[in-house]
Amino acid sequence: MVIGIDGLSGVGKTSTAKLLCENNECLKYIELGDLCRKILPFWIKLKEEYDVEYIIEFMKKIEISYKINNNIIDFTTDKNIPSIKCSKSEARKELYNMVQIEEIKKKIDENLVRIINELKDKYIIVIVGRELQKIYPDLDYHFYLKADEADRIERIMQREQISEKEAKERKIEEVLHSFGKDVITINTSRMNLIEVVKLIQNVLNYKYKSFKKIKIQFMGAQSTGKTTTSKFCAEKFNEPYVGEKLRYCMEQNKLKFSDILLWNKNKWSNIISSQLQSEKELKNKAKKFVFADSAALLYAIDFDLLKYSEIKNLIDEQITSAGMVFVCDNEIPYIEDEIRPSRSESNIELCQYKIINYLNEMNIPYIILSGSVEERIKTIEQIINRIIFL
Repeated sequence: MVIGIDGLSGVGKTSTAKLLCENNECLKYIELGDLCRKILPFWIKLKEEYDVEYIIEFMKKIEISYKINNNIIDFTTDKNIPSIKCSKSEARKELYNMVQIEEIKKKIDENLVRIINELKDKYIIVIVGRELQKIYPDLDYHFYLKADEADRIERIMQREQISEKEAKERKIEEVLHSFGKDVITINTSRMNLIEVVKLIQNVLNYKYKSFKKIKIQFMGAQSTGKTTTSKFCAEKFNEPYVGEKLRYCMEQNKLKFSDILLWNKNKWSNIISSQLQSEKELKNKAKKFVFADSAALLYAIDFDLLKYSEIKNLIDEQITSAGMVFVCDNEIPYIEDEIRPSRSESNIELCQYKIINYLNEMNIPYIILSGSVEERIKTIEQIINRIIFL
């Protein structure tokens, strides 16, 4: 397997790859930048005395090999690397200039592809770099990490111990490139490093060869966009949508949030059972997917229902019957209505934490959805197209 981790400087590509491969002998990571930097000294030294044509011919003759150092692929050359003295900023500028030479960039890319092909049958290869789909189109998974501008600048400052001005000067080519439908985009601004790696691991752990039809479950705290996102998905894929039975019941009976505070466990059990039954019925009618809004776990957390074994069993059945779970991030503004508790009555952050913690305890893989509705739909489409091979 070959996995690409792509993105601009400061999004966490290398840190993510290192942690992903840590303590796993099957995973080895290659950093495209390391390969470029291995031949950079030749470029810097030769350009002082020779023209570009001579340098290109010299570079073409350099033999690049590799050795495995724990989880890292290190590069070596058959020629002695000349000694050079320059600052990090000068080296970075020269590296950028070097890879603008088409013939040299082609030499680097060809060696990268050759080394990957030599290793991929024995290991899972994780490539770290930029625009990897152009270099290696046969990636099994292609993750594009992005981050807000302020976060990228802050990370570059911390990583390289440079000033804000210097970090901002590093911000070249601030463009989210247009990729194919199989690229999975992750906004690392909303996650720490462990969460990013966990998300990638969850995507890699999904297997659907035995599934003919899949229930896609949307979870999250109150007012995190579950209904909007799941409805959009159902429309986009022209598949069934399962609405939230609690909301339906409250709207039909003109109930307010205060009206359900005194419901007993039998009433809750009936609501959750009805939700499960609707999911099963609509899954049978689906071509490939059924999109299920919300989950009983949210009710259980809000109303302290997990202490009842019959309800906990229903909740576990709903979660484990899902072929894919998306957790909607709590970054969007809270919308108050009479059906859900007011913002002052809701601890969104705690509820979100409890939902994610419950999934982790059950060892259920999940994908966190961040950004606008359009960005969330795009992420879902990217993951479905990559994993389920439409």
